[in-house]
Amino acid sequence: MVVMLVVVVLISYTDESGVVHSAIGDVVKALKDFFGAYSWAISFSNNITPL
Repeated sequence: MVVMLVVVVLISYTDESGVVHSAIGDVVKALKDFFGAYSWAISFSNNITPL
């Protein structure tokens, strides 16, 4: 019963405005944003291997 409740909470939740969100979806979006920022920053490196 407890595991089912945890799964339901992780799958969806409602914010203050009544919009239903997914916690797992929020984590995936945050990881995608982080990787996008990381790849953008690493693209400025012109020498990947140390001398």
